[in-house]
Amino acid sequence: MHLGKVQSIKARQFNETQRRVLMTFFEHDPYLTEETIPKISKQVGASRARVKTWFRLHRQRLNKAKLPPALKRALFLMP
Repeated sequence: MHLGKVQSIKARQFNETQRRVLMTFFEHDPYLTEETIPKISKQVGASRARVKTWFRLHRQRLNKAKLPPALKRALFLMP
């Protein structure tokens, strides 16, 4: 059995504190800017790419969720 793959997957997951920071920023604005990426990256101790990926995937998951259209518009600041 290869534990290396399981351990590497765990190593890529954000811990609870990191997720709280990401969610706080996401709730403020679900879209990253060039100014916020380094700030968030530094706070969570992850690469810019990981932060950008987390935001992209979180938007996708919310978009796929069965949310009322009004709530989706409010979350994503859509017209």
